[in-house]
This record gives sequence, structure tokens and C-alpha cells, in this order.
Amino acid sequence: MKTGMQKRKRSQAGMTLLEIVIAFMVLAIAIVGTMSLIIVVASHNEARAESNMAYKACQDILERLLSMDYATMTAQNGVTFAVTKINPTQNIGSIVITNVNPANLDDANAGNDTTGGVANQMCLVEVRVQTATVGLKPINVTIGTWRANK
Repeated sequence: MKTGMQKRKRSQAGMTLLEIVIAFMVLAIAIVGTMSLIIVVASHNEARAESNMAYKACQDILERLLSMDYATMTAQNGVTFAVTKINPTQNIGSIVITNVNPANLDDANAGNDTTGGVANQMCLVEVRVQTATVGLKPINVTIGTWRANK
């Protein structure tokens, strides 16, 4: 018959090799999961940074367009540009200007103005940048505003 002292020594003998292996396996799984999460978050941060740069580029071009006179601004329709802060070979910006006659806004046949910018004309000025982010879906940024020919 074992005494209480012998039982206590056996229960305090320490961990077995199997318990140590299982603990290391659990630790390894936790580390791999954490590392993959860090990689995903880093790639999303990079994409967000590109999106912010694309938005700032659109905003800068739009402000430049709005500082021009109406005829010079409308002549910029269809111009493309590279966003140099991002990879310029894969990130292309474009300017789209649509002239609209305010009297015909509700008319189904309203279309682009071909009169060369007569008074009381309005145009929708849009600046677009498309980014080609590796590993993630492309980011498309479009900002626009209305401008009247004064």
C-alpha cells in the first residue's frame, strides 16, 4: 500500500514527453495562424495606401481642371495620365467631361453638347484612376463634380 507521500511525489513528477509535443503543436498552429493574418493585413494596408494615393491624384487633377476656364477645361476630355506615386505602367488615370444642356436634363434625348460651350451649359467633370493591385482586385477611384459655363 502506498502512503500519501508516495502519491504526492508521483503526481508532481512533471509533464510527459507526449504533453510537451502536444503543447508545441498547439503553439505552432497558433503562430502559423497569426503569421498568415499579419500577411493578409499587410497586403490590405498596401492596397489601401494605393487607393488613397489614387484618390489624392484624382483630387489634384480635378482641382487643376476646375481652375481652368471652361473652354480649356472641356478640351481636356479624353486625356489620360499616369499616377507616378503608384506604379505608372499599371495605374492609368483618365479625364471624362460630358457637356449637358440644363434645359434638356429631363429629356430622354439629351446628349453631349456639340455647340462648343455656349453660355448656360453645364458639364460633368470626372477624373478616374484604375489601379492594378497584385493579388487583390483592382481599385477604381472616380471623383467628379458639375461645372457651369459662366
